Amino acid sequence: MNTQSLRDINMLWIGDSLGPVEQLSIRSYLAAGHVVNLFTFGFVHGVPEHTTTLSANEYMTDAEYRALQHRKSGSFSLAADLFRYRLLLNDAGFWSDSDFVCIRPVDLPGDNVFGWESETHIANGFLYLRPESPVLKSLLEYFQSRKIPPWLSSSKRRKLWLKKALGLPMDPANLPWGSFGPRALTWLASQHGVAEQGQPVERFYAHKMADAERIFEKDYRPQRLQSTDIMLVHLWNERIRSMKTRVPEPGSILAEYYERFGTPI
Repeated sequence: MNTQSLRDINMLWIGDSLGPVEQLSIRSYLAAGHVVNLFTFGFVHGVPEHTTTLSANEYMTDAEYRALQHRKSGSFSLAADLFRYRLLLNDAGFWSDSDFVCIRPVDLPGDNVFGWESETHIANGFLYLRPESPVLKSLLEYFQSRKIPPWLSSSKRRKLWLKKALGLPMDPANLPWGSFGPRALTWLASQHGVAEQGQPVERFYAHKMADAERIFEKDYRPQRLQSTDIMLVHLWNERIRSMKTRVPEPGSILAEYYERFGTPI
């Protein structure tokens, strides 16, 4: 395979150091022949060799990302959502969250590259949308409009209408957690008739969220993770957050990934 034809991988890191999972993710993409661009808001420790580090201020100011910290959870996932959509508008390549392991090069062409994580939801953790994409345009428009997103459940929309009537803030950071993530992408992809272009579940999301913690266990060997259709394995950062620095059991899938890609733990 001519690796020069592979799209770049782009990531964002908010923090001062990468942990073993993030290092593993970057190393796996590099091993597959992808260029990896890591955007940061300052110096970050533990960045693997051959990673291209770039200023996140190219797409977002420090004040913006702090303002987008979710009011209830404290999560910066909302900032990461907006960052990826702005980056895609610049046709910079693939977006990837930093909790994917690249099993083989992602040589998928096309104007829309995203994967189903279940029978009902398209995930935005690994994503490419062409700059002219109506889905991308709608995502950015809703983000900036302060409108109540139509993809939220009816009960959540009713609560938001009440808050709006009371004059409470309706900026994205005050909306329910994850409002501009997979639910938004799934709804808009369906609205614009491109949902059927989504990659099958096994391509990026064969490792199920419900089994996220089991990737550390040596007896976790589901048949679906043996599929030759797999390009990426998602480690579900939010589910393993408290375990990320734990040493996986010898013989576990995660231990094998660390060894395969030379990641210190």
